[in-house]
Amino acid sequence: MSEHPSENTSADAPISCLTQGSLTPSLFGESNDITLNLLENIRDGFFFLSNDTTLLYFNNSAECLLSRQRHDVLGHKLAEAFPEIRDTELESRYLNALRDKTFSNFEIYFGTPPYENWYDIRIHPFTQGIAVFFLVTTAQKIAAQESREKSEQLSLILDALPVAPFSMRADGSWEMMLIGPTIEEMTGFPPSTFTKNPRFWITRIHPQDERLLRRSLRELPAVGAVELAFRWRVADDSYKWFAQTLRKMESTTEDHLVGLFYDISDRKKAEAELRYQNILLSAQQETSPDAIIVTNRNMRITSWNSRFATLWNIPNDLMQTQDGHAIIEYISQVFRDPAAVISNIHYLNNHLSEEEVNTELVLRDDRIIERHSRGLFDKHDEYLGRVWFFRDITEKKLAEQRLQELATTDELTGIANRRHFMRQARHEVERARRYNLPLSLIMLDIDHFKMINDAYGHEAGDRALRAFADIIRKSLREIDIFGRLGGEEFAVALPITTQDGAAIAAERLRRAVSTLRITAHPEPFSFTVSLGVAQLDNSDLDNLLKRADAALYKAKSNGRNQISLA
Repeated sequence: MSEHPSENTSADAPISCLTQGSLTPSLFGESNDITLNLLENIRDGFFFLSNDTTLLYFNNSAECLLSRQRHDVLGHKLAEAFPEIRDTELESRYLNALRDKTFSNFEIYFGTPPYENWYDIRIHPFTQGIAVFFLVTTAQKIAAQESREKSEQLSLILDALPVAPFSMRADGSWEMMLIGPTIEEMTGFPPSTFTKNPRFWITRIHPQDERLLRRSLRELPAVGAVELAFRWRVADDSYKWFAQTLRKMESTTEDHLVGLFYDISDRKKAEAELRYQNILLSAQQETSPDAIIVTNRNMRITSWNSRFATLWNIPNDLMQTQDGHAIIEYISQVFRDPAAVISNIHYLNNHLSEEEVNTELVLRDDRIIERHSRGLFDKHDEYLGRVWFFRDITEKKLAEQRLQELATTDELTGIANRRHFMRQARHEVERARRYNLPLSLIMLDIDHFKMINDAYGHEAGDRALRAFADIIRKSLREIDIFGRLGGEEFAVALPITTQDGAAIAAERLRRAVSTLRITAHPEPFSFTVSLGVAQLDNSDLDNLLKRADAALYKAKSNGRNQISLA
């Protein structure tokens, strides 16, 4: 198992603590519908381990990436839910994080089936345990800069939020003890004004709202959490609408109220919550390697990142219209099958809860774009829209294709290598037996090939092998299997062919080879081939190869450049 660890940081990470299936009090209180919706809609897998390694939370992406349902793993120890992790470096990482309470970010290869993949893992320690974010990075390892951006992603999002986290006393005085720096931008007062005069914030509440706010604060212990909206007098003595979300956080020393303070002056509270969520998404979008857009229920684009416009080369004036239908029409011209792409988009817009994973879109210029999308719903299960992710995976596909070719193709001749030929031939033998069909095999060996190498050099010998493979391939049917077994030895499996038919095909191949003329120094040369033919009987492929090889040996012993039947 190999890895690329990052530096550890302290355990004081700014993420809400989690318990099984829900969010518990943290620095930011319990207005966590948005946070939970974010956790359930991010592409990262996410889970939370208690100090005794019990799985307490397991998000949608973790289910998808690890092919495990949360109800199968929640409440179980990590090694019970995933026995494959026992005694591995990854298990040690988790146990060390739980013991040392240190943050870590590393890339690691986990080689135990069925989880064989490269993973980018971020571990955030807490008093209750550790929060783990992870991505499968097998297709393309994240570059060093991107890795650093991902590790900083959460802090960047928090820095971009137009909210101020705060903490106040829960003893009935409601004195402000701590408040975030964003409060100065919202109110014109620095945080020190609130903390040096702890009751300053409550003295500037609009008189018509103060009674309701005080009553809500008194009711907080009974209800557990409240959301408040009120008018507040800012530095220029004008009133602005603000909202607070509050939750009581119990402590062994002194209980506190924690929450968020944010401006909702120009929008209704529900619209403010949606705006807050969109800002979270926008901050994440710009640090993502994907091209991202968010559309509402009417296919109007409410949010997008710069990568989206760049990927599809969309003019800025068209992008600014935010007209999803017009933009789809514009980019449809680049698809190889635009009708199918548009039809699929309509289907997803009519099936709101359906998640789309790894849809591949082929462009006219042969690029391949991977698309992932998911419906967005608020805490009342009302549909808000859909988030779409796009990533150019052309290089990934080309690499996969090259790897496949390297694994199955003889590099010199371009035909099947021995392993691939044997796999395909065994499949044909099984099919012939299942359906009681004839199958024959031809073994081919270039005559006096060593003499060719000695007389004309290995480069000329390689040209001879390539020309030989090319003319044989052109002389075969599409269903025939042709492979290089090694050196100058080749084999052809002929499905649905008797030995007599194979003998006819072998003679055709022999004659074709005799027409070849290879350019070389000091003069061009020709060569011949010997062939052995055998038909499948009640034995297996290995026996069939031995019989064909024996026939080939007989052909060589009888003078070469001829066919011999088993």
